[in-house]
Amino acid sequence: MQNNYTKHLHKWMWKWHFIAGVILMPVILFLIITGTLYLFKKIYEDYSFASMQKVQPKAIVLSYEKQRDIVEKHTGKKVSFLIVSKDENKATAFEIGKWSKKTTVYINQYTGEIQGSVKVKDTLMHKIKKLHGNLLLGYYGEKAVEITASWMVILILTGLYIWWPQKGWKLKGLFLIRTQAGKRIFYRDLHAVSAFWLSIFMLITLAGGLPWTSVWGEGFKTVQKITNSGYPKDYSGKKLKSINKENTTISLDEMAKLTKTLKLEGRVSLSIPKNEEAVYTIKNKAQDLYDQKVYHYDQYSKTLIKSFTWNDVGSMMQSRQWLMRFHQGLFGLWNWVLMLVVSLLFFLSGIAGIVSYYLRKAKNDFSIPAVPIQFKVGKGIIVILLFLCVFFPLFGMSVLLIVIFEFLKKYLFQRKK
Repeated sequence: MQNNYTKHLHKWMWKWHFIAGVILMPVILFLIITGTLYLFKKIYEDYSFASMQKVQPKAIVLSYEKQRDIVEKHTGKKVSFLIVSKDENKATAFEIGKWSKKTTVYINQYTGEIQGSVKVKDTLMHKIKKLHGNLLLGYYGEKAVEITASWMVILILTGLYIWWPQKGWKLKGLFLIRTQAGKRIFYRDLHAVSAFWLSIFMLITLAGGLPWTSVWGEGFKTVQKITNSGYPKDYSGKKLKSINKENTTISLDEMAKLTKTLKLEGRVSLSIPKNEEAVYTIKNKAQDLYDQKVYHYDQYSKTLIKSFTWNDVGSMMQSRQWLMRFHQGLFGLWNWVLMLVVSLLFFLSGIAGIVSYYLRKAKNDFSIPAVPIQFKVGKGIIVILLFLCVFFPLFGMSVLLIVIFEFLKKYLFQRKK
């Protein structure tokens, strides 16, 4: 009896792995393509924006205050950040706005010439990012991507169950691809074996993408807030205040000089106070998260109000940032190459799965694995399924729709009889 249950459960798992894979594979392949292209963001932008950033060093350097005035006069907008660089061959970069509304303006610090500007929302890589995040379909696209990501987790888990040998362990077909057993077996193994080897990396990659989603991501943020395991209070410095004692603001040049003495790793930015009470904030974006630091200074006295290191950040935020960076291949060359290889091999695995299906499929038949109508999954599977439905809300909603559909189909079938 137990053997029959195991046999039918295997077919049941295979059925839903198969159905979900066939329906979602076009979207999955599209997400892999756009994600792979986005891995080349830094390479592409370094090349595309090189002419704007290159300058010829001269003896006289304009003050940062003067450069800011030129930029603000040119754009008609207030500067938000100064990117503090020690490279004399690169133009000074000032940023206006944040995130997708950010514009970076490059000014020659020797001549005062505006060498160019970049609006994030107009860049090719931003469009690729939007394609990857919401298929350029806004609200509904976000939900489609999230439900696809949730089902990808299920596809990997069910795929591992199907892959697990029922008739003993063998090297070929489980860990190695059989190349002499015909086309269908070859493509089946190419799909299953490569997916097995990639499974752990894909699960980590998906974990790094889920924090960006609207439903799961917001739920994660809520738990993070409740458990107080995110950024510490005043990390952003928005609510900190400068005390106007002498009514003289510390110059941008003096703060830039101070910034350079801190010897911060990576990309260093100095936020410019928006009003009389705001503070100067110095922070860096380093390859190693533990090199990241934040300093908040009084804009009138240059007094350090608060500072933070990565050790001050809560565990959930640390985990979230680590996974998101791994997802983008930002931990150095090893991470970038790993993500590129995983993406390409997973794409190949997906294509192989489609080819295997068409080679297996009978004419005029979807060839969906048959499961006895009377078969019922055990309580353990139901508990796991319920957990996954709660953990991935949109997956849970889709399962509910499937259950309703299956019930109606069964009800209508019985009525016809």
